[in-house]
Amino acid sequence: MGEIKSTLELVMERTRGMVQSREEREQDIFRERARKAAVLAEKHLSGETGLAAFVERLDALSGREPGFDARAAARLHLARTLPLDGAEGKTALAALACLGSPHVREMEEAMEKMAGETEEAEKQAEARLAAELAGRGISGSAAVLRPRTDPGYEKARAAIRERARARIARLAEAAGQDTPRAGY
Repeated sequence: MGEIKSTLELVMERTRGMVQSREEREQDIFRERARKAAVLAEKHLSGETGLAAFVERLDALSGREPGFDARAAARLHLARTLPLDGAEGKTALAALACLGSPHVREMEEAMEKMAGETEEAEKQAEARLAAELAGRGISGSAAVLRPRTDPGYEKARAAIRERARARIARLAEAAGQDTPRAGY
């Protein structure tokens, strides 16, 4: 004859694999805190909060969550998701500098190098297009050059951006390793 089990015993059997270990719970809590820091960073990048308010909110988050460095989590998020150009990229770099990121100058240099290489690729595409049109007898004001429509330019631009993104990613990882428990 079968064993009669209480409801509690049945529930415990069915949920045995669903219970998190202490380490898993701590990791989940840490990831949630890091997500909160990332949300604050995104609000700053979108212009919803100024730099001072952003830092103040990060410090408040660190104060509410003992043992958690919200600035480090925000630094890592900003470095990993750094926009490569435009005002948002400059905003992110300013925030990284304010938060004490050790690699801001190198990130700026990578972005400047990318901009310079992109400009050079555009000039080369323009020269190719001008030569092609001149070969067809089109020159002067009749020659409308649109280097950004050149497939060679787009390939070169994608490669340039990928190299910059890889360099910044290496710097972001280095920044994460400089900070205890900053990875998420």
